[in-house]
Amino acid sequence: MRVYLYQIMTSGFEMVDHLAAFIRENFSSKYDEDDLFEEILTKDIIRVLSYGIEDINVMPSEIFFFDITGNVSFHDYKEAPALFTGVDQYTYDNGGLIVMKLFCGQIYRLYDSHGVCLSDDCHDLDLSVDGRVLLRTSSSFHWEEFIYSGGKLVPVNIYDPSESPPDFRRIFNEHVDDDLFPPYSFFKARENWMAHLSGEEVKTLLADPNFSYRFRKSLAGSFSGKSMVEAYQFLIQYYHDNEDLATLAVISNCLAFALLSKRLQDSREFVFALLTKNDKTRGIYPFLNQQLKKDKEIVKLCLSWNVDILEEFAPVSDRELIIQAIKTKGHAFRYASEELKSDRNFNLEAVKMNGKILKYFPDDLRADKEIVLEAVKQTRKALKYASDQLKRDTEFLGLINENDRTDHPLPF
Repeated sequence: MRVYLYQIMTSGFEMVDHLAAFIRENFSSKYDEDDLFEEILTKDIIRVLSYGIEDINVMPSEIFFFDITGNVSFHDYKEAPALFTGVDQYTYDNGGLIVMKLFCGQIYRLYDSHGVCLSDDCHDLDLSVDGRVLLRTSSSFHWEEFIYSGGKLVPVNIYDPSESPPDFRRIFNEHVDDDLFPPYSFFKARENWMAHLSGEEVKTLLADPNFSYRFRKSLAGSFSGKSMVEAYQFLIQYYHDNEDLATLAVISNCLAFALLSKRLQDSREFVFALLTKNDKTRGIYPFLNQQLKKDKEIVKLCLSWNVDILEEFAPVSDRELIIQAIKTKGHAFRYASEELKSDRNFNLEAVKMNGKILKYFPDDLRADKEIVLEAVKQTRKALKYASDQLKRDTEFLGLINENDRTDHPLPF
């Protein structure tokens, strides 16, 4: 169960946000975020999985995995094999192909009979005769047809969302819900309607979370279509060099930044305005040029997206930058330079921002009364990282109780 929860929470799917919110709401006082997977009890894992996401129950009735080596271990949840909740399809053609289902949802991966993964995560995947495969990945709206040959998938054809070859029965037999298509549809796209949009119409489409869904077939059980926002893929010609429309496109999906003109991508003024306008835009950091990636003000804005962007510059000697990162995520402490880590005043300031980073400190600092006291003021959880000597020091514990702002007794 621990391995399964870890694989869900690191999958990158929308369900992660729902489960993370549930965990924060129900277990924030019980488990450290950094150590969640190591500390969480099995009964609490079951409670999280039973919570579910909308109409999807992620609690598996059975679990599958490929035992390729004959020496599979689940002792390390990070190194365990990929877990699946069902065998969706299989065929013996061309040596055999298997469609595995993930997380009790409409998420599939394709494997050969040797347990080798052949596809990215797909929300639609169907097998036909002679080793032929039809799929649509999570990042695309087109059907792609392949044939399995020589141990890999070889591209055969590509189809628009309104059609698929008839010998892929499961997908072909799904009906097209006409209500999903008006007022703009792939059918109308054949009439080149998208080539003559006004600025206001483009803004409307970029802001419409259901835009891409109107290009999709109505697939039973699909949860991805409810939230996928892919308008940026269709409207590049309008926004790629237009600041206002580009801003809306990037807010819609950060991937749109990679499609902007070089003028906009290299403009610090535009990038800075983009990052300060909406929190959703912080994910553009991987697409920035090297000069902007090293811009201190830009890095500061993007830390809330992922403090691990500091890894590229580690060891970091900028005190202000590290302190801000630590405030967001405690493990950012590891990116600090040795000079900062050995600076007692820096460490004292750092635990005031995030008391849990006490666990990264050397033994002498975890025995430092002033530092531990400030860490515990920030969060009572920090006390478990104090030295054993301080935990037995009744005078020190009395000092903590004196400064304790809550009514909860210490766990001793």
